[in-house]
Amino acid sequence: MAQQVDITDGKGKEIYVYENHNSGRNRRALTVDTAGHILTKTVTYTANQSGTTFLSPALGTKLCIRDVYMSTDDNLGMAVLNFNGVSMIDVFHLFATRFQNWSAVNMHIEGAIDESLTITSTTGVNHLFILVNYIEEI
Repeated sequence: MAQQVDITDGKGKEIYVYENHNSGRNRRALTVDTAGHILTKTVTYTANQSGTTFLSPALGTKLCIRDVYMSTDDNLGMAVLNFNGVSMIDVFHLFATRFQNWSAVNMHIEGAIDESLTITSTTGVNHLFILVNYIEEI
């Protein structure tokens, strides 16, 4: 007999969870899509950035950064992603003199409500590629 329980993801979207039983002999683990609510933004810059807004949350929400990847063809500059407002949290640094690409995964770094993620870089005309996976939370 299959059971269905309706729950929501906090934003009103229904999630369906099924549990199957066959006289207690066959039980299967529940399958849950843990990445279905993660959003992604990518940008490639070819000029220095100074506190440029990279990503802003919807009004009344906050960003929760999950993963960051940066890559550059520069070998001298640096790049910094941070919440440059109330929380003043540095999220990610790339130092091109040491590494030309770097990533951080499975993070949970939250900014304040309505606080944007900004980028400051000194990679000049060289390419700087940034990928950020994030969630918007209430």
